[in-house]
Amino acid sequence: MRYFTAELYVALQTCESPAAALETNARWERAAQQYLAQLTELTREDDVPADVRRLIKLGSLHDAEVREIGATEGRRVVLVLKEENRVGTLLLTYSVVEEPTVTHDVFPPEHRSIPRTWLSDELERETGVSHLVMHAGRDQQFPVFRHSVLLSDGVELRLRFYRLEILEIYPLLDSEQATQRGGDVLSASA
Repeated sequence: MRYFTAELYVALQTCESPAAALETNARWERAAQQYLAQLTELTREDDVPADVRRLIKLGSLHDAEVREIGATEGRRVVLVLKEENRVGTLLLTYSVVEEPTVTHDVFPPEHRSIPRTWLSDELERETGVSHLVMHAGRDQQFPVFRHSVLLSDGVELRLRFYRLEILEIYPLLDSEQATQRGGDVLSASA
């Protein structure tokens, strides 16, 4: 993380005076402006994939509950997120160029919280780097991006990826309906 560092997050939590709070908030605002400028430049590039653009348009995922982080066969990493004001659940699926980097304890225990939530993230393109993939019977070059995510439990996740898929899953049944339905199915088959 270059802008929204763990150190800056902790500093926001530990301001000892109004003056310190103002200074730290000013640092955060400068970081936010610099990062926005970087994202603006990124969106001007012609070969940025649609789902990378969509991730940028989603805006901040701050406070989204991170329900699952997992890997699939074929070098994919999946994050399952639930935002408080979103009906559906977000699935972010990254096709990664290498194993993700997971750094634990990036800030002290007294500043960690459970359930795990999304605090901040930074997305950037790796300039001059591409990833060669056999696609539809031919070699294809894809730009490589880096997504760093700071989580409330003191974990920083870094993903280097060439493809991103964003799905929003909408509930067909709520928990109560699913429980009732399961009971109906069980009693009907008995």
